[in-house]
Amino acid sequence: MSRTTPGTFCGTDFWVYDVCKALLLAELIDVVEAMAPDERPPWWPEVAEDIRVHAAISDVLFAADEWAEGHEEEFLLLVAAACDRLSARGVVTPGMAHACVVLDDMTVIWRGNEPMSTEPVVTFGHALAAMAAGTYPEAPPGHQWFFGTPDGVRTI
Repeated sequence: MSRTTPGTFCGTDFWVYDVCKALLLAELIDVVEAMAPDERPPWWPEVAEDIRVHAAISDVLFAADEWAEGHEEEFLLLVAAACDRLSARGVVTPGMAHACVVLDDMTVIWRGNEPMSTEPVVTFGHALAAMAAGTYPEAPPGHQWFFGTPDGVRTI
């Protein structure tokens, strides 16, 4: 199993640290599940299982276009709400991650025994919004963006 996941959104190809991807998606799931069932997006049942798979399994292409197609604005509002919650939390501990069951009996992807700042996850969520708006800069020629590292965004 790799620590990185390839991704694509709104014409931008990138790589993301799998824990970062998993934490953002787990929080997105929590945001939607906190809504009353009749207030959830009507497209949610079609994508929920796939989002859960991506939060639990590393080696799957992060193709957010498939989830957001036709309702990008609403999808990005949910991502923004997840980022707000993660930003307010500030840190995720191994215990929190191991308690976050996202698919059957599978927990969110987690590596190591140390707490993790939510900052790289929030940065990734904001980058997705910028990609959708067409304002995220292109990676240098021959490179792709890499999100989710403690050192910040870089190219590979």
